[in-house]
Amino acid sequence: MKLKRSTPQARHWRALGLLASLLILFVLAPGPLLDKLRALCFGISPQRPSHSFFLAGAQLPLEARMTGIFGGFLLTWGVLVALGRGRAAQLPPAPLLVALAGFIGLMGLDGANAFLYDLGLPHLYAPDNRLRLATGLLAGVAIAAIVWPIFNFTFWKNGEDQPSLARPGELLGALAVCIPLFAVVVLGFDLALYPVALLSVAGMAGLVTLLNLIVVLVVTRREGRATSLWDVLPSVPMALILAAAELGALSLLRFMVFGTATLP
Repeated sequence: MKLKRSTPQARHWRALGLLASLLILFVLAPGPLLDKLRALCFGISPQRPSHSFFLAGAQLPLEARMTGIFGGFLLTWGVLVALGRGRAAQLPPAPLLVALAGFIGLMGLDGANAFLYDLGLPHLYAPDNRLRLATGLLAGVAIAAIVWPIFNFTFWKNGEDQPSLARPGELLGALAVCIPLFAVVVLGFDLALYPVALLSVAGMAGLVTLLNLIVVLVVTRREGRATSLWDVLPSVPMALILAAAELGALSLLRFMVFGTATLP
């Protein structure tokens, strides 16, 4: 007896059902929301109190630099969509690309300086969580502006021949959108605890999944075929599985090395 192959529509609905089930399982899993968010981030962030911000007396799930990276990534992605660059498949022009590379370089320099400080070696200045957050936000803006067109080029059958960011004013707009996030975290605005925690963790999950989605599309030879967002659904579960496996492996490695205690 020959088995009937499932239709594309059936595969789409199964993928959508799986995504909804994962979200429901996360919501219904026992434990406070912040603890579940911290568990998701355990493998990718050391969660050191000295490197983290606290709002309403609670430590954010991600350290300051990563709060900036992933929060900045998600906010900038929203800016790109608002600018009508949802399908932009070109990198920013060279001058902006140099600026974006500089943003990532600034974060790297601040991280290297902090690493030297932690080791008791000569360093330029004492690390500061405000600098960690600021340079992380700059890097998050850069990552979004670079990764998003790469995804669009890989995903769409007819991606739009325009850059993610075309003009300096658009880059300044993306940076401006990140200022409120910086302000509420640095000023310790307690009511922002859950919005900031959810925003940064969503950015982390979104970026890791997006990178894995690019890999899945290439490996399964589905790149350059999509005509609508509906077409990406069958590939999302595999990307999520890969993302979960990677985060889980990192969490296991951190647990084996440091146990349940966070780094000082």
